[in-house]
Amino acid sequence: MRSEVLVLCLVLVQSWSQSRSQSIDPVQLLAQRWSDFGFRLFREAASRSDQNLLLSPSGTGLSLSSVLERSAGSGREQLERALGLQGLQAADLVSGLRAAVGGDSLGGVAWFVAQGAEPDDAYRKSLEGSFGADLQTVDFGSPQDSTDSIQRWVLEQTRQRVQTPTTGLDLGPDPQLVLASALHVQSRFSVPFNASQTVQERFFVDRYHTVMVPMMLTTGRFLLAYDRNLRTGVLRLGLDRDRAAMLVLLPDEGVHVSALEDELSGEKLQKLVRALKKTRLEVQIPRFALEQATPLKPVLQKLQVTQVFADNSLSQVLDSVALSVDETSAPGSVASSFKTPPPRLTVNRPFLLVVYHEATETVQMIGRVMDPTQK
Repeated sequence: MRSEVLVLCLVLVQSWSQSRSQSIDPVQLLAQRWSDFGFRLFREAASRSDQNLLLSPSGTGLSLSSVLERSAGSGREQLERALGLQGLQAADLVSGLRAAVGGDSLGGVAWFVAQGAEPDDAYRKSLEGSFGADLQTVDFGSPQDSTDSIQRWVLEQTRQRVQTPTTGLDLGPDPQLVLASALHVQSRFSVPFNASQTVQERFFVDRYHTVMVPMMLTTGRFLLAYDRNLRTGVLRLGLDRDRAAMLVLLPDEGVHVSALEDELSGEKLQKLVRALKKTRLEVQIPRFALEQATPLKPVLQKLQVTQVFADNSLSQVLDSVALSVDETSAPGSVASSFKTPPPRLTVNRPFLLVVYHEATETVQMIGRVMDPTQK
């Protein structure tokens, strides 16, 4: 009898899971799959360094999805598995997601293709229409010219903010295709920070090092949550009139951000967002800017995306991102005022951040701020 009940429960759970998956809008499902991929990508990249880090799951998801139709066999299977795109028509869904998010909010994408390896006209049309990709034929026989072409594109996309690596780009002995994505976000907070209240304060990089940083201050009603299992506070800062938001994830004192990185996923992010509750609060957060270009080939290989590099159909994947967090506010935003000061949340130790589009739950950026004085 007990075994029959157990079987029935398993059938019901499986049926519920399948119906729930089928009820999700395919475009939103694409965003969720990219988010899951983005957290795995970030976790692997973060394990290689203890410095500041910023990646764009939407930009990398967009660029890798654009190359799917060009890949075949195990190379395509690995890409689909990493991105969670098995059974999904990526090109059609990407068009819908780009329209839902708007503009270039997913990031710009470029194909730098070797002479003679250009896609045919039909594929080029799909790349430009569905993915908004910029195709450039480059002479990889001239390393300086090809890297200069990539650098010019990245600078243009990031408003002259991000420099590509001068070493470590690793295009291989016979480059055929370099994928590049770029995304720039200038914080425009719906509850503004008043520049006149910004003061120099200490930021505790670790137990032994502190730095002085310009610490911004604002007061208002914010969405806030606390996860006891993660021992982490979560603060939502609205951007661009609520079209997007930035989550600040601040571990308790004595909890290293790496412990939080190990636990984060797309599903966990959704649970944190659902737990947010409105509260009166003073928020103090450092002014900072992150500007990074990260070659992702070694990271992707660790995530079992190997064949496309082994068969030379893909030479490198470059993720370029720039994020500025300062007193710039969204048009029409007004800071709240209270008769008595509310509790203050001070972000004065290493934290994680997530920039995401709220309607589609698309994760545009994941970052780690270890030292706000460094880019």
